[in-house]
Amino acid sequence: MNQGRSLSETEDVLSKQYRQNVSIKELIKILFEVNLISSIDAQQINAGYKINQHYASKWIKIANVIFSRSAYWIYLLLFVTALVMNAHQLLNIPQLYSSAIQFSIQFPIVTILIAWFLVLKHEWFHYLAALSLGVPAQIKIGSRYIFIVLETQSDAINLIEKGKRYRFYFAGMIGDLLIVVILFHLSNLLALLDIRIDPRLIDLCILQTVAGIIFQFDIFFKTDLYFVLTDYFGKDNLYTNSGILLKSWFSGANFSEDLESDTAVIIFALGRLFNYLFISIVLVLNIYLLLIHRQVIEHVDLTIDWNVQYLYVLAYCVLLSFVKIKNRKRSKDYTILFQHGEMSIK
Repeated sequence: MNQGRSLSETEDVLSKQYRQNVSIKELIKILFEVNLISSIDAQQINAGYKINQHYASKWIKIANVIFSRSAYWIYLLLFVTALVMNAHQLLNIPQLYSSAIQFSIQFPIVTILIAWFLVLKHEWFHYLAALSLGVPAQIKIGSRYIFIVLETQSDAINLIEKGKRYRFYFAGMIGDLLIVVILFHLSNLLALLDIRIDPRLIDLCILQTVAGIIFQFDIFFKTDLYFVLTDYFGKDNLYTNSGILLKSWFSGANFSEDLESDTAVIIFALGRLFNYLFISIVLVLNIYLLLIHRQVIEHVDLTIDWNVQYLYVLAYCVLLSFVKIKNRKRSKDYTILFQHGEMSIK
Protein backbone atom coordinates (compact mmCIF):
# COMPACT_ATOMS: atom_id res chain seq x y z
CA MET A 1 0.00 0.00 0.00
CA ASN A 2 2.81 2.40 0.86
CA GLN A 3 5.22 1.07 -1.84
CA GLY A 4 7.97 0.31 0.67
CA ARG A 5 7.96 3.72 2.32
CA SER A 6 7.68 4.28 6.07
CA LEU A 7 4.52 5.74 7.52
CA SER A 8 5.99 9.25 7.84
CA GLU A 9 7.36 9.14 4.27
CA THR A 10 3.97 8.05 2.97
CA GLU A 11 2.25 10.90 4.80
CA ASP A 12 4.81 13.39 3.41
CA VAL A 13 4.17 12.21 -0.15
CA LEU A 14 0.41 12.48 0.29
CA SER A 15 0.69 15.89 1.97
CA LYS A 16 2.71 17.25 -0.93
CA GLN A 17 0.36 15.69 -3.48
CA TYR A 18 -2.79 17.14 -1.92
CA ARG A 19 -1.12 20.31 -0.54
CA GLN A 20 -2.38 19.78 3.00
CA ASN A 21 -1.42 17.77 6.06
CA VAL A 22 -2.48 14.14 5.63
CA SER A 23 -2.57 11.51 8.38
CA ILE A 24 -3.36 7.89 7.58
CA LYS A 25 -2.92 6.43 11.07
CA GLU A 26 -6.66 6.22 11.71
CA LEU A 27 -7.26 4.71 8.28
CA ILE A 28 -4.70 1.99 8.98
CA LYS A 29 -6.26 1.26 12.37
CA ILE A 30 -9.73 0.95 10.81
CA LEU A 31 -8.49 -1.35 8.06
CA PHE A 32 -6.71 -3.46 10.66
CA GLU A 33 -9.78 -3.71 12.90
CA VAL A 34 -11.96 -5.03 10.06
CA ASN A 35 -9.27 -7.54 9.05
CA LEU A 36 -8.51 -5.96 5.68
CA ILE A 37 -4.73 -5.80 6.27
CA SER A 38 -2.93 -9.13 5.98
CA SER A 39 0.62 -7.99 6.77
CA ILE A 40 2.62 -4.98 7.95
CA ASP A 41 6.30 -4.68 6.98
CA ALA A 42 6.29 -8.33 5.89
CA GLN A 43 4.99 -9.47 9.29
CA GLN A 44 1.93 -11.65 8.76
CA ILE A 45 -1.13 -10.76 10.85
CA ASN A 46 -4.57 -12.35 11.05
CA ALA A 47 -3.08 -15.41 9.34
CA GLY A 48 -5.88 -17.71 10.41
CA TYR A 49 -8.43 -15.25 9.14
CA LYS A 50 -6.74 -15.05 5.74
CA ILE A 51 -6.56 -18.84 5.48
CA ASN A 52 -10.28 -18.89 6.22
CA GLN A 53 -10.85 -16.37 3.45
CA HIS A 54 -8.88 -18.53 1.00
CA TYR A 55 -11.16 -21.41 1.90
CA ALA A 56 -14.19 -19.11 1.55
CA SER A 57 -13.32 -18.36 -2.06
CA LYS A 58 -14.54 -21.87 -2.93
CA TRP A 59 -18.03 -20.90 -1.77
CA ILE A 60 -18.31 -17.59 -3.62
CA LYS A 61 -19.86 -19.10 -6.75
CA ILE A 62 -22.41 -20.98 -4.63
CA ALA A 63 -23.17 -17.78 -2.70
CA ASN A 64 -23.78 -15.83 -5.90
CA VAL A 65 -26.22 -18.49 -7.11
CA ILE A 66 -28.12 -18.71 -3.79
CA PHE A 67 -28.63 -14.94 -3.66
CA SER A 68 -29.33 -14.38 -7.34
CA ARG A 69 -32.60 -12.93 -8.61
CA SER A 70 -33.56 -16.24 -10.23
CA ALA A 71 -33.06 -18.04 -6.92
CA TYR A 72 -35.41 -15.61 -5.17
CA TRP A 73 -38.17 -16.42 -7.68
CA ILE A 74 -37.64 -20.14 -7.08
CA TYR A 75 -37.85 -19.58 -3.30
CA LEU A 76 -41.11 -17.68 -3.75
CA LEU A 77 -42.59 -20.47 -5.91
CA LEU A 78 -41.60 -23.12 -3.35
CA PHE A 79 -43.08 -21.04 -0.53
CA VAL A 80 -46.44 -20.48 -2.24
CA THR A 81 -46.83 -24.14 -3.23
CA ALA A 82 -45.87 -25.34 0.26
CA LEU A 83 -48.37 -22.93 1.79
CA VAL A 84 -51.19 -24.16 -0.45
CA MET A 85 -50.43 -27.86 -0.05
CA ASN A 86 -49.88 -27.79 3.72
CA ALA A 87 -52.30 -25.14 4.99
CA HIS A 88 -54.16 -27.72 7.08
CA GLN A 89 -50.96 -28.82 8.82
CA LEU A 90 -49.82 -25.26 9.47
CA LEU A 91 -53.08 -24.56 11.29
CA ASN A 92 -52.67 -27.64 13.49
CA ILE A 93 -49.92 -26.13 15.67
CA PRO A 94 -50.84 -28.09 18.87
CA GLN A 95 -50.39 -31.42 17.05
CA LEU A 96 -47.09 -30.24 15.58
CA TYR A 97 -45.90 -29.14 19.02
CA SER A 98 -46.99 -32.38 20.72
CA SER A 99 -45.30 -34.50 18.08
CA ALA A 100 -42.02 -32.57 18.34
CA ILE A 101 -42.00 -32.67 22.15
CA GLN A 102 -42.55 -36.44 22.21
CA PHE A 103 -39.65 -36.99 19.84
CA SER A 104 -37.33 -34.62 21.74
CA ILE A 105 -37.99 -36.36 25.07
CA GLN A 106 -37.52 -39.80 23.57
CA PHE A 107 -34.39 -38.90 21.56
CA PRO A 108 -32.70 -35.97 23.36
CA ILE A 109 -29.25 -36.40 21.76
CA VAL A 110 -30.70 -36.43 18.24
CA THR A 111 -32.77 -33.37 19.12
CA ILE A 112 -29.71 -31.45 20.33
CA LEU A 113 -27.72 -32.37 17.21
CA ILE A 114 -30.56 -31.30 14.93
CA ALA A 115 -30.91 -28.01 16.79
CA TRP A 116 -27.21 -27.18 16.36
CA PHE A 117 -27.29 -28.24 12.72
CA LEU A 118 -30.21 -25.87 12.07
CA VAL A 119 -28.43 -23.02 13.86
CA LEU A 120 -25.28 -23.67 11.84
CA LYS A 121 -27.37 -23.61 8.66
CA HIS A 122 -28.78 -20.22 9.71
CA GLU A 123 -25.30 -18.77 10.20
CA TRP A 124 -24.05 -20.41 7.02
CA PHE A 125 -26.58 -18.36 5.05
CA HIS A 126 -25.23 -15.20 6.71
CA TYR A 127 -21.73 -16.33 5.78
CA LEU A 128 -22.69 -16.92 2.13
CA ALA A 129 -24.49 -13.58 2.00
CA ALA A 130 -21.30 -11.84 3.13
CA LEU A 131 -19.32 -13.66 0.44
CA SER A 132 -21.85 -12.67 -2.21
CA LEU A 133 -21.31 -9.05 -1.17
CA GLY A 134 -17.54 -9.43 -1.38
CA VAL A 135 -16.75 -9.01 2.32
CA PRO A 136 -14.99 -11.43 4.71
CA ALA A 137 -16.91 -13.20 7.47
CA GLN A 138 -16.39 -15.70 10.29
CA ILE A 139 -18.76 -17.94 12.24
CA LYS A 140 -18.03 -17.88 15.98
CA ILE A 141 -19.59 -19.21 19.15
CA GLY A 142 -21.04 -16.73 21.64
CA SER A 143 -23.80 -16.27 24.20
CA ARG A 144 -26.95 -14.25 24.75
CA TYR A 145 -27.91 -14.31 28.44
CA ILE A 146 -28.51 -18.05 29.09
CA PHE A 147 -28.40 -19.07 25.44
CA ILE A 148 -25.34 -20.41 23.64
CA VAL A 149 -25.42 -19.11 20.09
CA LEU A 150 -23.44 -19.13 16.88
CA GLU A 151 -22.87 -15.72 15.33
CA THR A 152 -21.49 -14.58 12.00
CA GLN A 153 -19.01 -11.76 12.42
CA SER A 154 -18.44 -9.48 9.44
CA ASP A 155 -17.12 -6.11 10.56
CA ALA A 156 -16.42 -5.11 6.97
CA ILE A 157 -20.15 -5.26 6.15
CA ASN A 158 -20.28 -1.60 7.19
CA LEU A 159 -18.12 -0.79 4.16
CA ILE A 160 -20.93 -2.01 1.89
CA GLU A 161 -23.65 0.27 0.58
CA LYS A 162 -26.45 0.49 3.16
CA GLY A 163 -29.17 -0.90 0.91
CA LYS A 164 -27.14 -4.03 0.17
CA ARG A 165 -26.34 -4.75 3.82
CA TYR A 166 -29.89 -6.00 4.41
CA ARG A 167 -29.09 -9.08 2.34
CA PHE A 168 -26.59 -10.05 5.02
CA TYR A 169 -28.98 -9.28 7.89
CA PHE A 170 -31.96 -11.18 6.43
CA ALA A 171 -29.96 -14.11 5.00
CA GLY A 172 -30.38 -16.33 8.08
CA MET A 173 -34.15 -15.93 8.18
CA ILE A 174 -34.34 -16.56 4.43
CA GLY A 175 -32.46 -19.81 5.02
CA ASP A 176 -34.83 -20.74 7.85
CA LEU A 177 -37.93 -20.16 5.73
CA LEU A 178 -36.37 -22.13 2.89
CA ILE A 179 -35.72 -25.10 5.18
CA VAL A 180 -39.33 -25.07 6.45
CA VAL A 181 -40.62 -25.00 2.88
CA ILE A 182 -38.31 -27.84 1.82
CA LEU A 183 -39.36 -29.93 4.83
CA PHE A 184 -43.04 -29.56 3.95
CA HIS A 185 -42.37 -30.59 0.36
CA LEU A 186 -40.21 -33.48 1.57
CA SER A 187 -43.01 -34.68 3.84
CA ASN A 188 -45.45 -34.64 0.90
CA LEU A 189 -42.97 -36.44 -1.35
CA LEU A 190 -42.32 -39.20 1.19
CA ALA A 191 -46.06 -39.73 1.60
CA LEU A 192 -46.52 -39.85 -2.18
CA LEU A 193 -43.76 -42.44 -2.57
CA ASP A 194 -44.99 -44.36 0.47
CA ILE A 195 -41.60 -44.07 2.16
CA ARG A 196 -41.98 -44.57 5.89
CA ILE A 197 -40.08 -42.23 8.18
CA ASP A 198 -40.92 -41.05 11.68
CA PRO A 199 -43.10 -37.95 10.98
CA ARG A 200 -42.13 -36.58 14.39
CA LEU A 201 -38.59 -36.01 13.10
CA ILE A 202 -39.79 -33.66 10.37
CA ASP A 203 -42.21 -32.00 12.80
CA LEU A 204 -39.31 -31.40 15.19
CA CYS A 205 -37.16 -29.80 12.48
CA ILE A 206 -40.06 -27.57 11.40
CA LEU A 207 -40.86 -26.52 14.97
CA GLN A 208 -37.23 -25.79 15.84
CA THR A 209 -36.77 -23.74 12.69
CA VAL A 210 -39.98 -21.75 13.27
CA ALA A 211 -38.90 -21.16 16.88
CA GLY A 212 -35.60 -19.83 15.54
CA ILE A 213 -37.43 -17.39 13.26
CA ILE A 214 -39.60 -16.20 16.15
CA PHE A 215 -36.48 -15.74 18.28
CA GLN A 216 -35.14 -13.24 15.72
CA PHE A 217 -37.94 -10.84 16.65
CA ASP A 218 -36.51 -10.50 20.16
CA ILE A 219 -34.20 -7.64 19.22
CA PHE A 220 -33.07 -7.26 22.84
CA PHE A 221 -30.95 -10.40 22.33
CA LYS A 222 -29.04 -8.71 19.48
CA THR A 223 -30.70 -10.85 16.84
CA ASP A 224 -30.76 -10.34 13.07
CA LEU A 225 -33.66 -7.88 13.28
CA TYR A 226 -31.71 -5.87 15.86
CA PHE A 227 -29.10 -5.13 13.20
CA VAL A 228 -31.81 -4.33 10.65
CA LEU A 229 -33.43 -1.76 12.94
CA THR A 230 -30.21 -0.20 14.24
CA ASP A 231 -28.83 0.11 10.72
CA TYR A 232 -32.09 1.56 9.39
CA PHE A 233 -32.35 4.17 12.16
CA GLY A 234 -28.60 4.81 12.35
CA LYS A 235 -28.24 3.71 15.99
CA ASP A 236 -24.77 2.20 16.14
CA ASN A 237 -23.57 0.38 19.29
CA LEU A 238 -27.06 0.42 20.81
CA TYR A 239 -26.55 -2.98 22.46
CA THR A 240 -23.14 -2.03 23.91
CA ASN A 241 -24.30 1.37 25.15
CA SER A 242 -27.44 -0.07 26.75
CA GLY A 243 -25.23 -2.65 28.50
CA ILE A 244 -23.06 0.11 29.93
CA LEU A 245 -26.18 1.91 31.12
CA LEU A 246 -27.59 -1.24 32.74
CA LYS A 247 -24.35 -1.87 34.63
CA SER A 248 -24.32 1.70 35.87
CA TRP A 249 -27.87 1.35 37.24
CA PHE A 250 -26.92 -1.63 39.40
CA SER A 251 -23.31 -0.79 40.22
CA GLY A 252 -23.62 2.95 40.69
CA ALA A 253 -20.67 3.51 38.36
CA ASN A 254 -20.36 6.72 36.41
CA PHE A 255 -21.18 6.74 32.72
CA SER A 256 -21.30 9.18 29.87
CA GLU A 257 -23.97 11.86 30.12
CA ASP A 258 -24.69 11.23 26.44
CA LEU A 259 -26.07 7.81 27.34
CA GLU A 260 -28.27 9.24 30.06
CA SER A 261 -29.83 11.66 27.60
CA ASP A 262 -30.16 9.19 24.71
CA THR A 263 -33.81 8.07 24.66
CA ALA A 264 -33.12 5.10 22.39
CA VAL A 265 -30.40 3.75 24.72
CA ILE A 266 -32.65 4.13 27.78
CA ILE A 267 -35.60 2.38 26.09
CA PHE A 268 -33.37 -0.42 24.86
CA ALA A 269 -31.81 -0.87 28.31
CA LEU A 270 -35.28 -1.13 29.88
CA GLY A 271 -36.30 -3.61 27.17
CA ARG A 272 -33.26 -5.76 27.89
CA LEU A 273 -33.97 -5.68 31.62
CA PHE A 274 -37.59 -6.77 31.10
CA ASN A 275 -36.43 -9.42 28.65
CA TYR A 276 -34.00 -10.95 31.16
CA LEU A 277 -36.60 -10.98 33.92
CA PHE A 278 -39.27 -12.50 31.67
CA ILE A 279 -36.98 -15.28 30.37
CA SER A 280 -35.82 -16.05 33.92
CA ILE A 281 -39.39 -16.33 35.24
CA VAL A 282 -40.48 -18.54 32.32
CA LEU A 283 -37.44 -20.77 32.76
CA VAL A 284 -37.97 -21.25 36.50
CA LEU A 285 -41.70 -21.84 35.98
CA ASN A 286 -41.05 -24.48 33.30
CA ILE A 287 -38.59 -26.32 35.50
CA TYR A 288 -41.06 -26.24 38.39
CA LEU A 289 -43.94 -27.56 36.24
CA LEU A 290 -41.72 -30.24 34.75
CA LEU A 291 -40.67 -31.51 38.16
CA ILE A 292 -44.15 -31.57 39.70
CA HIS A 293 -45.62 -33.28 36.62
CA ARG A 294 -43.03 -36.02 36.33
CA GLN A 295 -45.63 -38.68 37.05
CA VAL A 296 -47.96 -37.29 34.38
CA ILE A 297 -45.19 -37.45 31.78
CA GLU A 298 -44.31 -41.01 32.75
CA HIS A 299 -47.97 -42.05 32.30
CA VAL A 300 -47.95 -41.22 28.57
CA ASP A 301 -45.61 -44.11 27.75
CA LEU A 302 -42.47 -41.96 27.58
CA THR A 303 -39.49 -43.50 29.32
CA ILE A 304 -37.32 -40.75 30.73
CA ASP A 305 -34.03 -41.19 32.54
CA TRP A 306 -34.19 -38.15 34.79
CA ASN A 307 -30.59 -38.51 35.93
CA VAL A 308 -29.49 -38.20 32.30
CA GLN A 309 -31.67 -35.11 31.88
CA TYR A 310 -29.99 -33.51 34.89
CA LEU A 311 -26.57 -34.32 33.39
CA TYR A 312 -27.61 -32.58 30.15
CA VAL A 313 -28.55 -29.45 32.08
CA LEU A 314 -25.30 -29.55 34.06
CA ALA A 315 -23.22 -30.00 30.91
CA TYR A 316 -25.02 -27.07 29.26
CA CYS A 317 -24.37 -24.82 32.28
CA VAL A 318 -20.67 -25.72 32.25
CA LEU A 319 -20.41 -25.06 28.51
CA LEU A 320 -22.26 -21.75 28.89
CA SER A 321 -19.82 -20.72 31.62
CA PHE A 322 -16.85 -21.51 29.39
CA VAL A 323 -18.34 -19.53 26.50
CA LYS A 324 -19.00 -16.49 28.70
CA ILE A 325 -15.48 -16.64 30.16
CA LYS A 326 -14.04 -16.88 26.66
CA ASN A 327 -16.06 -13.87 25.52
CA ARG A 328 -14.89 -11.80 28.46
CA LYS A 329 -11.27 -12.70 27.87
CA ARG A 330 -11.55 -12.02 24.16
CA SER A 331 -9.03 -9.37 23.29
CA LYS A 332 -7.18 -8.13 20.26
CA ASP A 333 -4.31 -10.37 19.23
CA TYR A 334 -2.32 -7.44 17.93
CA THR A 335 -1.84 -3.77 18.67
CA ILE A 336 -0.54 -1.33 16.07
CA LEU A 337 2.12 1.04 17.39
CA PHE A 338 3.32 4.19 15.63
CA GLN A 339 6.82 5.24 16.67
CA HIS A 340 9.12 7.64 14.84
CA GLY A 341 7.10 7.34 11.68
CA GLU A 342 7.29 3.56 11.65
CA MET A 343 4.55 0.96 12.17
CA SER A 344 5.05 -2.02 14.41
CA ILE A 345 2.87 -4.78 15.82
CA LYS A 346 2.77 -5.87 19.42
